Amino acid sequence: MVTSNNANASFSVDKIRNFLSEQNIPADVSSKFLTAFSGELENFIDFESLNKKLDLFYTFEKNYLMLIKEHKEEIKFVHSVQEDLRRERSNFFTQILKDASESLKKAEIDSKIASSWLQELVSCYTKSLNLSNEIVSTHSVDIIGELRAKKSEVFNTLNSKEKSNAVADD
Repeated sequence: MVTSNNANASFSVDKIRNFLSEQNIPADVSSKFLTAFSGELENFIDFESLNKKLDLFYTFEKNYLMLIKEHKEEIKFVHSVQEDLRRERSNFFTQILKDASESLKKAEIDSKIASSWLQELVSCYTKSLNLSNEIVSTHSVDIIGELRAKKSEVFNTLNSKEKSNAVADD
């Protein structure tokens, strides 16, 4: 008797067994036939199952890439703004702060007052950059959330199609 670990293969082997029986093929010949070809049949059925899963995966990835293409400009914009913020922060601490300090020295401002003013400048500028960064991050998180929601929607749609195809195959 031929059995299978694969439920679909077992079902197909049973169909073949029934067909052979309906054709009045002797049981011993039918058994030899099934024994000889059951492994090939299981491999074929496993290949078909794998093919369906790969098709589903391909469709999912294709739709995911379409979502990314759809939001490409927003992604580029967010990346550009984040890059500008990093550059601006770097420029402030490497150039602007140094220039402000030198200007205060040239103007012969008392060092305590200059130091206090520079600390206040750093504090205000840092708060401003942090706020800008927070706004960009929030926008980024919103875009990522939207992409994830659409990805989940696509996945659920594809998954439900796969399940309905599996039920239809049975």
